Amino acid sequence: MSFLAPLYALAGLAIALPILFHLIRSRPKERKMMSSLMFLEPTQPKLTRPSKIDQWLLLLLRAIAIAMLAFAFTRPYWNAPAEKETDKIGVQRMLLIDTSASMRRDGLWDSAVQRAEQIIRQSGPTDAISVYQFDATMRPLIAIDSALQTPASQRQTQALAGLKSLAPTWMHTDLGLSLLTAADLLQTDWDSASDSNATLSEIVVVTDFQNGADVERLAEYTWPASCKVRIERVEPKTKGNASVSLLSLEDVTNKEQTSRSTKQASGNEQTVPADVEQLRVRVSNSAGSTNDSFRLHWLDKALRPIEESRTACRVPAGSSLTVRMSVPPKGSVAIELDGDGSDFDNRYFFCRTEPL
Repeated sequence: MSFLAPLYALAGLAIALPILFHLIRSRPKERKMMSSLMFLEPTQPKLTRPSKIDQWLLLLLRAIAIAMLAFAFTRPYWNAPAEKETDKIGVQRMLLIDTSASMRRDGLWDSAVQRAEQIIRQSGPTDAISVYQFDATMRPLIAIDSALQTPASQRQTQALAGLKSLAPTWMHTDLGLSLLTAADLLQTDWDSASDSNATLSEIVVVTDFQNGADVERLAEYTWPASCKVRIERVEPKTKGNASVSLLSLEDVTNKEQTSRSTKQASGNEQTVPADVEQLRVRVSNSAGSTNDSFRLHWLDKALRPIEESRTACRVPAGSSLTVRMSVPPKGSVAIELDGDGSDFDNRYFFCRTEPL
């Protein structure tokens, strides 16, 4: 046992006061003169025995009361062992950071990292912080189990260290799939045998909310009531973005349709028959863009522009334009859009196939 204010124990010396009061004998205050004593000379009274305590029980009760008051003011406490830090969970917070290709725009990634660090530092000391990155898929940096097993004093440090290994990829964004996966992970952990004491789950998404983030699948999902979602949107320094995509093929001699576009490294990819004569390309310019003049050209296998294939076009902000491109030169592997400051989606790859 320890004391917060041990100096108050000196007040226990006040026990001497009731002892002193019990030793002092009261003297009679009234005097009566007796006629038989009027001829005697007055003398001082002599004590035949020393003062003694008569009310022992009363003295004991008074002393105990003073001792208890002094003991209470010292504020005693027991050094009981503290509960495990991991047994106390405030908010089970899952941080989702967008690492898709759109995060490569000017100043966007730095803003996302700063926002994520701010969210981690503002979390409570008992909050469990798990960190995941997402683009086309969702991948853990600090999984939920790892966050729950980490001591509370190290959770923020662990989450901040995990951010240093992140970098944008060239993949597209599937925000709907990532949110569904995150909700299922939190719900599974909530219902598991090792259920934590967390009273609230929260998903914090740091993203630029780029068009084409694929959130339609959320409409068919019943969201758990115990899980909150907070969107932290970051903005690039330069407004506006243009993109290029391959729409369809014309004059294909074998009449075969191309395969469905699939997202690849630094753009999109589609299968193109070798005898194709013309392509239709869509150029989209986002609202708020300050540039409306662009150029399209083919890229060879070394990703170098083929100069004779340049096609100029003008696309106002907030609109799109379909451009008919000439015959793809031999050895070309991609279409590139030139004139856009955000180049993460300015290439569309295709693969040429020989007719059967």
